[in-house]
Order: sequence, then C-alpha cells, then structure tokens
Amino acid sequence: MLHGKEAVRRYLRERFARTAGSHGAVVFSNSSMEICGDVVLLQYRVQGTMDDGQPVDAVGLDLFRMADGKLRLKDAYWKQVAWPAS
Repeated sequence: MLHGKEAVRRYLRERFARTAGSHGAVVFSNSSMEICGDVVLLQYRVQGTMDDGQPVDAVGLDLFRMADGKLRLKDAYWKQVAWPAS
C-alpha cells in the first residue's frame, strides 16, 4: 500500500520506466473511463511480464473514489484472459 503523493509518484516512475520484455514490464491499451458522481471506473487491457517473469494478458477495472477533489481510494481488479502454455 502506498501513502502520500511522493510514494505514488516514485512507484509509477519506477514501474513505467521498465522496457518491454523485461521483468515487470507491462503495456496498457483499450482504455475507457466512466465518471459517476464521486466514483470513476477505468477499464483497460494489460499485457506483458510480471515481476516474477510470468506473462500476463488481462482485462482490468480500476475503481477510484473521490472526495473534495482528492483521490481517497483506488482499487484494481484484473481478469486473466490468456493463460501461459504449460
């Protein structure tokens, strides 16, 4: 869990600095966003390699809850759409 703006910035800088094909590198695509009052839903597809080297191909849904113009909660849910060959 991350707390504070600087912790989030540092994590995102490190996460997205990885090059395609390296451990932990992912690519997001096919995104769409819906805003429903203080709730924001972000749908997307993520493909790449997890930190442990396992491939990932999933659709995702991020749920954001806002209050007073600030982010109060972010939850992410992924559904694997392709499984690695055994």
